[in-house]
Amino acid sequence: MLPFISSVSVHAQKPSVPGNEDRKKIQEFTIQLRPAPANTVLFDIVRQGRPVFNQPMNPVTMLPKGFQTKEDAFKVAEWMITQYGRLEHFPPMVPPHVAQQLNIKNLLPIPKPGNL
Repeated sequence: MLPFISSVSVHAQKPSVPGNEDRKKIQEFTIQLRPAPANTVLFDIVRQGRPVFNQPMNPVTMLPKGFQTKEDAFKVAEWMITQYGRLEHFPPMVPPHVAQQLNIKNLLPIPKPGNL
């Protein structure tokens, strides 16, 4: 029974190979989605095969939990690439008003005046 358990644990740790639906090419950049805690999604931005943006947290919430949908992750990554074109660097985070404009689903609640 021990060899069976051992082979199951090895199989469970094997990383999944991302499919084409987990990648998107924007200009000279490739957005690569990756799994995150709580069945969510984060992304890396790659240029000429080298990571240029890779962080372990969601740039909207600054938490390890990623985006609820692939669509949201792609929208934020595309915004970051646009900012790179303007600023010549990737912003470390996405301001709350931009996340709202992008209609990102997992925003942190914004406190209302008087609730502070």
